Amino acid sequence: MRFENATHFKNYVRKIAESCGYDKYEFEQTKIPSKLIEFYEFQSKYEMELFAIGASRITDHFITELKQLYYCDEGQKMNVFFDIFIEVSEIFDQAKIVCEQIKKESIKEDFNLFNYFDSDFLKPHYRLKQFVKDRNKFNYLNEQEFIPSTEFKEFIENHIGKFGLYFLYDESKALMYIGKSTSIGDRVLTSIRERQIRGYIKVALTETIADMHVYEPYYVLKENPFYNVEFKAYDNLSFELKPLKKSKLIKILTKN
Repeated sequence: MRFENATHFKNYVRKIAESCGYDKYEFEQTKIPSKLIEFYEFQSKYEMELFAIGASRITDHFITELKQLYYCDEGQKMNVFFDIFIEVSEIFDQAKIVCEQIKKESIKEDFNLFNYFDSDFLKPHYRLKQFVKDRNKFNYLNEQEFIPSTEFKEFIENHIGKFGLYFLYDESKALMYIGKSTSIGDRVLTSIRERQIRGYIKVALTETIADMHVYEPYYVLKENPFYNVEFKAYDNLSFELKPLKKSKLIKILTKN
């Protein structure tokens, strides 16, 4: 997911923290918000250096880890959220060591680390890569254990080139994300993979593409899905649009 700035990133994570039991005002008093700003600003400053060491988007790694919270029991979410934050903070600290050294040594455009540093310098780099590989302890799902349902495959085929909204639900049928597309059958596969949603989908086709653009923010504000950040508000709509006709609930994946 792309964020407009550090504040956008911080507020996105804050909403996730609130869903785990954090009070939004108490959350701001912790060290987490300032660290999140530091994550984002560091990533912007050292974008090329991070790319060179194969850790180009620390913020994306953090968000990917946080998505595993949806498979945790409610009573565990706050502790797991903090564990993930600590884990990514450690990755961040490792990345700082490497990137600041790269900056100091003024590496040229080829970014071939092995031509510039001896094995003593490369140790933090090796540790960083191994850390990211080994510490993905919250990824409870094994992709090979799941296959698309027959119903979902038919849904994809039938919605290539069709425009409107799609509604993604987790396995408990809680609404997680609302998206729009001018070719729903193409877009939903990427959207499901990005957000790791393995539950259900509904679709609502619109009469025109212009209608689609109007109804997306309307339904986000009306139904308040968890993953949507844009168009969120803390009060309620004062009007109603003509409701779109939604399809039946379709199961996305089936266990093999």
